[in-house]
Amino acid sequence: MTGQTTKLSAALIGCGRIGCSTSERLRRTLPPGWLPLSHADAMIANRDQMELLALCDVDAERLQAAADRYGVTRCFSDYRSLIDELKPDVLAVATRCRERTAIVEYAVESGVRGIHAEKPFSRNLSDCRRALKAVERNGACLSYGTTRRWMDAYRQARALLQQGAIGELQEIAIEFGRAPLLWSHPHAVDTLLFLNGSTEVDFVQANCRMKANDPDTMLVDEDPLVEFAFIRFTNGVNALISSGGGMNVRVAGSSGTLTIREDGARVELRTRHRDDTPYYRDAESLSVFARKSGTERCFAELAQAVRGGATPPFTPDDIERGQQILFAIPLSSLQGGRRVGLEEVPESFTVSGRSGNLYA
Repeated sequence: MTGQTTKLSAALIGCGRIGCSTSERLRRTLPPGWLPLSHADAMIANRDQMELLALCDVDAERLQAAADRYGVTRCFSDYRSLIDELKPDVLAVATRCRERTAIVEYAVESGVRGIHAEKPFSRNLSDCRRALKAVERNGACLSYGTTRRWMDAYRQARALLQQGAIGELQEIAIEFGRAPLLWSHPHAVDTLLFLNGSTEVDFVQANCRMKANDPDTMLVDEDPLVEFAFIRFTNGVNALISSGGGMNVRVAGSSGTLTIREDGARVELRTRHRDDTPYYRDAESLSVFARKSGTERCFAELAQAVRGGATPPFTPDDIERGQQILFAIPLSSLQGGRRVGLEEVPESFTVSGRSGNLYA
């Protein structure tokens, strides 16, 4: 274990867009609450806590370009070689989903203490559970690429909910547009879990656009387009993933509403005029000062957890529950939109995340 005053050794597997490429064009198109950083950029931003020592990618040209950009001299084409030779304290896994859980499992079995895995975590529950059991068995710290729970606006909204600013939580609606399941909706599902504070689910009911139509299929070889998904939590909170756009999250309580607008650009609060009226006051816009990107803060808190000074916001149970909800969405759609309990999702039910020649 690296000492308290020594930087943690860090490495990155996967040098594509999420791993290494924070484009200036992307920065200019996003609202001020969203500060995008790739995994490598987030590690560099946390240089006081960790040092990026090695990169790994199967594409030699992409690997060299990343090495030149970040001044990294240790380059690998095989993740096993990187882990075996370097034994990093912190590992970022920004590969395609197909390889992700195998890398996580190998890393923690080899002694890596902190892992940040990109989303989605897995293509089925079997792979998910095997990797998460390895994490728990080896006492590793695990964070996950659904980075809104590390963003200032979402944390501010959650704090207001916990303070009772809008009374008892009743409903959460996600407006991320008509988007693909594995490419986009791990963010939506994790936002629901983060804001609700409860992960127990009664059922999931959904409809997707997809080519698959066999209700008994165990392989959905595509990334279904989610038209809507309804999740009923056992604590009575209703949750909706809609086709509405704008990248807003609307939260309704017994005495008001909170809206996280434009993916964290601002938070709006509305409360009742009086207890005996259904009408709300005009929205109060709450300033959000984005001090760090979600990814940067994620790596900072992961480093603190590896040192033993903090508890990661994620537990293996959080990740598993999110994956269960994701897989229940196309399963419900395949079965005519019926209500599906999470316990009904077979471990072998697989969503490939394929979109053309690309995979989530």
